[in-house]
Amino acid sequence: MAEYPIGLFPALDYHDPEWSFRVEHCAHLLGDSAGDTMRMMIRFMNAQLRHQELQRRGIIHLASEAQVTHSKLDRHITQEEEL
Repeated sequence: MAEYPIGLFPALDYHDPEWSFRVEHCAHLLGDSAGDTMRMMIRFMNAQLRHQELQRRGIIHLASEAQVTHSKLDRHITQEEEL
């Protein structure tokens, strides 16, 4: 994982000291605790997926409320204009 990072990690560049600094601390993850590391990554990815789902639901709810409010205000403005 530290050798070939996926989108969450910086791109592979052995000549970049910042990249080396960011991934050197991950070297221990490739040793005996690889199974634990994978379990933690899976838990993280599941939590991230759940978070994104909740965000999606929140945005849908917010958009729906905005449409309802817009319709109410539009009707209210039309009624005032008629008066």
